Amino acid sequence: MNPNKYGSFADSPDYTYLDGRPTPLGSSRLKRALKQREFTKKIVQFSQEMDFAVDLNEKRKEQEAARKQRVLERKLKPKGIAPSEKR
Repeated sequence: MNPNKYGSFADSPDYTYLDGRPTPLGSSRLKRALKQREFTKKIVQFSQEMDFAVDLNEKRKEQEAARKQRVLERKLKPKGIAPSEKR
């Protein structure tokens, strides 16, 4: 493992301007920032896909429950008063 790849040594600029201007990013620091941006985009994309899949699964379960309820409501019902309800 390279100890100079990450940490304060790699993150701090190689030089600073005396008048306080920001220093430009180094090539490796720029590559790391771009790689982190790509990772962030992928994480957001996967998170959105997971949210979509969870919502879709919930909607399918609700539709299936509603379908079962409709089937139960359409079944034939006995006419008259049941013998156990007579007094």
